[in-house]
Amino acid sequence: MAVSTRFINVIWFLLCLGGSSYWCLSTASQWGPTFDEPTYIECGLQCWRTGSHKPLMRLGTMPLPVDIQTFPLWIAEVYRGNPFDTKDELELILPWARGMNLVFWWMLLFFGWKLGKQFGQDWGARLAVFFLATEPNLTSHAALATTDISLTACILGFVYFYLAGQGKGWRERVGLPALWFALALAAKASALPFVPLIMIGCELWRKWESRSSEKAREGQGSKANLVNWLKPFIKDSFQIGFLGLTLLFLFCGSDWQTERTFVEWARQLPESDIKPWMVWISENLKIFTNAGEGIAQQIKHNIRGHGSYILGQESQRAIWYYFPVLLSIKAGTVVLALAVAFLVFGRKYLPRPLVPAIALLFLFSFNCRVQIGIRFLFPLMALMVLAMGIALGNWQASLSRGKTAKNLSLALVLFLAVGEWLFSWPHGLSFINAYWGGTNSGYKLVCDSNYDWGQGLKELHRWKLQQQGGLAVCYYGKDPFLHQGWARVLPIQELARHQPGEYAGFGNDTLAISATLVYGPTLVPGHQQWKSLMQKTPPDFRVGPFLLYQASSLQKKGRADGTKER
Repeated sequence: MAVSTRFINVIWFLLCLGGSSYWCLSTASQWGPTFDEPTYIECGLQCWRTGSHKPLMRLGTMPLPVDIQTFPLWIAEVYRGNPFDTKDELELILPWARGMNLVFWWMLLFFGWKLGKQFGQDWGARLAVFFLATEPNLTSHAALATTDISLTACILGFVYFYLAGQGKGWRERVGLPALWFALALAAKASALPFVPLIMIGCELWRKWESRSSEKAREGQGSKANLVNWLKPFIKDSFQIGFLGLTLLFLFCGSDWQTERTFVEWARQLPESDIKPWMVWISENLKIFTNAGEGIAQQIKHNIRGHGSYILGQESQRAIWYYFPVLLSIKAGTVVLALAVAFLVFGRKYLPRPLVPAIALLFLFSFNCRVQIGIRFLFPLMALMVLAMGIALGNWQASLSRGKTAKNLSLALVLFLAVGEWLFSWPHGLSFINAYWGGTNSGYKLVCDSNYDWGQGLKELHRWKLQQQGGLAVCYYGKDPFLHQGWARVLPIQELARHQPGEYAGFGNDTLAISATLVYGPTLVPGHQQWKSLMQKTPPDFRVGPFLLYQASSLQKKGRADGTKER
């Protein structure tokens, strides 16, 4: 008896969902907390205890993912009658927070399937969800209690409902997209530029598709056509934006307090007729803290920029080509090959509404100044991966001859993709594709959450248990496990106060230093001289994201370099 297509689809989806979820959970068990997770858990529990989102808004962090990740922890606090100590009990509570992030991962896969079905029928859906489920960067971040996967899931939800609602009633055309815009904003403030760019991209495709029929209409010039196209788009966009922001402000709530910095600013204004009014407004406008503060913090963060590093180049603010190059380094080998193949030879197989949206997000990446990880472009990466799965599905469904060769080719592509994904375990967070030499030497190319986000202390501790002698750790991260006595803590500030050849604080210890502190932006005065020394000195070992040096060899090298300079 023939197996129904529906049954195959269900089994395929469940295998992708279950396999990727197991990959996430097993990976998470190998890592300590990343740089942001302790802060998110602490602030999230404070929000549940007090009913205020102020701790998160001050950081510019939207509350939806943090609320969901810390909800079971708060329930456990209520049940046991006393709060968790987020430092001493972090190892106990972190797996629960990470496990809750799978809610967003499942949502991402679900909408990936729906979009694949919309543009590529059965095979488009199967391959779209397959490539999403085996993308090392996405699955690695799905294993963390952070905010990037939640944003990506909500944006895929928005894209699905926005495209599905075109030409329908207000509820489908405006209401549901507005709800998903609000959810995306509640996940991360960067949805504010991403969603409008996606809307514009999809509308550009619609305009392009309808250009022939518009030209054929009698009595209408190009100007009239443009106006007729823009009016409904602007009207719907305004409604989606207004409703989405309204829902966001309602969700985030307010403490109904004044804002200290606003009051201080008003009082420092020069004497004028307007100053008394501004002081009165600042002292009586009790609407803070609210969602606007979180959005404003993120906008200021992007304007200020951030220390950036890629391919040996560093900047204290931003590198203009950072994200396009980073995408070529971090994206999967198979997905990049498919992207080139379909753009050159098979554009007709691509999901056309998504192509201009992807292009606009790619162009926008040149303006992104917070350059500390590919995670900031996960919506672009997810749409690109999704588009390649759909295109491959359309290609597979289009061939009527050469069935055996077609199936063998498809099987080879899937085998290569899943093999790369499996071999990235458990270091998917540090994944570098084969075109750039692979993960082992990737620390020289990228830093921060692209490779070393403070997750490696567990692995370093396991290595230490098998060795003799002391260990000094210069660490980039916030894992309290470092302070449990198994290694000597060596802050980068202490190291930077000394010349490399003169520092005697190592003793006979081995130095383990986070790769981000060697191949990354300069953090404090004096840091650069140590970076230069270690970059010229091959590490004796690499344990996860840590580079290990014999202290005596490093000191000799430092003294020799100092003598040459004199």
